[in-house]
Amino acid sequence: MEKDKYKSVEKVYYIKEDEITSINESLEKIRDFFVYSELIPGLGQIVKKHYIHGTIFLSVFTGYAFYFYKNFRSPPVYNENKVELSKRFGKYYIGEKLVSEEEYKAEINRRKKEKEEYDRFHDKKLKAKVLGVALYAINIADMVFLLMWDSYKEKREKISLRPEISKDFKGLKFRINF
Repeated sequence: MEKDKYKSVEKVYYIKEDEITSINESLEKIRDFFVYSELIPGLGQIVKKHYIHGTIFLSVFTGYAFYFYKNFRSPPVYNENKVELSKRFGKYYIGEKLVSEEEYKAEINRRKKEKEEYDRFHDKKLKAKVLGVALYAINIADMVFLLMWDSYKEKREKISLRPEISKDFKGLKFRINF
């Protein structure tokens, strides 16, 4: 039996003469499992009945999402300071305000520390994003592997080394299936 967007089914039935033989088969609809794995990592594996793979990926991505949300939802404040720092005639200025040398150096250190903290945060966030993309790629690769493995197993199950011989001398048919 074949139908578009459904898995084909091929079975051999033996029908006896003068008997009613009922055959009930249903076709399984083929779904695009990449949609599941793209939307929610791990769900594609669970739908394909690879529960361990699916649970692992779902757990890893849930943990990753919590980590990312917790650590990167509020970046440190850093504003390019529009107020100019200057030293004129041995005096220190922040903008037009005359300040002591200690206040001047403290402002320089504050701005430097603020910039370093901002850069460190964004470097860490970039690395976390790269990790997320890598995990996502591994999830897709795992899904492709599982689809190929299922296909291989399905073909292997169809192969039998025992011959099935059917003969019908009235219709001159002789068939051996492996």
